[in-house]
Amino acid sequence: MGHGVGVLVPVRYFAPPELSRKRKTGEKTGVVGDPVKHWMDHAEGKRTVALLSGVKEAFAVRDRFRQAGVTADVIDADTPHKERTRILNDVAAGKVLWCGGVGTLDTGVDVPEWEVGQILCKCGSFTRYRQFGGRIMRKCDAIGKKYAILLDHSGSVAEHGFLDEPVPWELDEGGDITDRIKKEREDGERANPVCCAKCGSLFAGSPVCPECGAAIPRRERTEQPDIGRELLVELDAPQESAGQFNLRKQREWTVYLRMCVAKGWPAKKANVMFKSKFGDWPENMGVTPTFGRGDRDKPVSDLCPSLVRRKATN
Repeated sequence: MGHGVGVLVPVRYFAPPELSRKRKTGEKTGVVGDPVKHWMDHAEGKRTVALLSGVKEAFAVRDRFRQAGVTADVIDADTPHKERTRILNDVAAGKVLWCGGVGTLDTGVDVPEWEVGQILCKCGSFTRYRQFGGRIMRKCDAIGKKYAILLDHSGSVAEHGFLDEPVPWELDEGGDITDRIKKEREDGERANPVCCAKCGSLFAGSPVCPECGAAIPRRERTEQPDIGRELLVELDAPQESAGQFNLRKQREWTVYLRMCVAKGWPAKKANVMFKSKFGDWPENMGVTPTFGRGDRDKPVSDLCPSLVRRKATN
């Protein structure tokens, strides 16, 4: 199986807009959308690993893919080792395009040829979500893999965020990771995802959609996106203009700085998070503010007092 050298690729996200509407109104989201049609629309011909909750369901979806002329297989806990090895080798060789997993493929499997992840069950565990995302983010020079695609049919992106967002893994804080991320959003330390009603893009930290440039309506709006056909819509495409890329870099840099302020971290922590996502240091990428070598061990709160959230006084 072909590998890159410890490099992760960016991810494109697609999800039915109905999921966003249901979450806002408190409805149970469940799993929506036609897995075969949406795969055909957004990932046809790409090696795909799917996350499912039941064996019977997995084989039913497999059969639907086969009926559509797509090579498909399933690996579950009862799959013999020899058959499992055969299927994974066929995936790497491009002989199997869709591979469903039931409790087996979200961790401990290294197949960098996988280009697409399809979530076809509820994924309430943040750790499981990130581990599954790791299956598709590994670079693979052998097939020229430049990005991955996540097809989310269950609202996992809305619940857990984008796969390349920084994660508050601290062990000394109460609550689970999802709770801490939610609190960071409520405290303004992490931007809330926004769904563009015009084009369906999901993004954060900007008053306008980076995809189509539409202004984001205020919360009092009553109109809803057209969800009649439950089409998957792109959440964050990697193909963007220079202006959109610069806006996203600055937005992410500000998120990292605010996170460091909230945690009492030094500037070098923000630098490392930024380089991990964009592949270069902030000072080389045109974002502001940046810090000299002598300031990188200082707390961001000291270097950027304007980012410190002041407590109101009575």
